[in-house]
Amino acid sequence: MNIKLLPREKVFRDPVHNYIHVQHQVILDLINTPEFQRLRRIKQLGVADYVFQGAEHTRFTHSLGVYEITRQICDNFAVNYPTQTPGDGLWDDNERLVALCAALLHDIGHGPYSHTFEHIFGTDHEAITRRILTDPSTKVNAVLRGVAPDFRKSGQRHRPYLPQPAGGADDFQPDRRGPHGLPPARRLLHRHQVR
Repeated sequence: MNIKLLPREKVFRDPVHNYIHVQHQVILDLINTPEFQRLRRIKQLGVADYVFQGAEHTRFTHSLGVYEITRQICDNFAVNYPTQTPGDGLWDDNERLVALCAALLHDIGHGPYSHTFEHIFGTDHEAITRRILTDPSTKVNAVLRGVAPDFRKSGQRHRPYLPQPAGGADDFQPDRRGPHGLPPARRLLHRHQVR
């Protein structure tokens, strides 16, 4: 994997997270793609702003916020839960960039009016997200291939620390649940929230 840091950290000002720090060139390149910039025009809360005028969030700011929380979790895990031996189930910081890219791009396939649009027109933002990530004609795909030409193969490896879509297989397997009724990966994140 070709990991390149920015010469100077890029900082976004944010009303929720205060500052969002970008240190990797690939993250900035993904933010600058037309597919990601399109999220500036996609409302996070669908039509809620017609009732709650202050609900002016976009998928762009939401995705940057998810990226920032993930970055903080990676920092926390790198300090408190570093892997000692391969396969020990602890945090391998070599996976940081995969987690950050997944967090940043998780909603890139959303259309106008969010989930309301999906119910009316029968679309699926997760399928559109997969298409944007894997279609060689997209700028997002070009950026990801520039970092890891085989990113599709490396992305298929099981990574229990990455959030799974709601309603994932773990959510419906009571024998895999632990304290608080959470599946394994969510238990780890719940137990070690960034404070």
